[in-house]
Amino acid sequence: MINGDKDTLTPLTRAERFRDRVIRSGGVCELNVYPGVGHLLTRNLANQENDFDPDPKFKADGKAQLERFLRERGYISVK
Repeated sequence: MINGDKDTLTPLTRAERFRDRVIRSGGVCELNVYPGVGHLLTRNLANQENDFDPDPKFKADGKAQLERFLRERGYISVK
């Protein structure tokens, strides 16, 4: 999962609670937290519902983390 630490729509505490529940139930879940950004990694903290301005560096890293996670588990092939 990818979460900004300033996310007001999916607060970090809820994401952490979800991750912990998945792990406790025997699943695999990673939570990647990015500082200073909100929902969908937006830099626009005033409007996190429909005016997104994702941080390009965090967006690229988040995509790379998701692809790594899926690749390690055989859901996508190695490029």
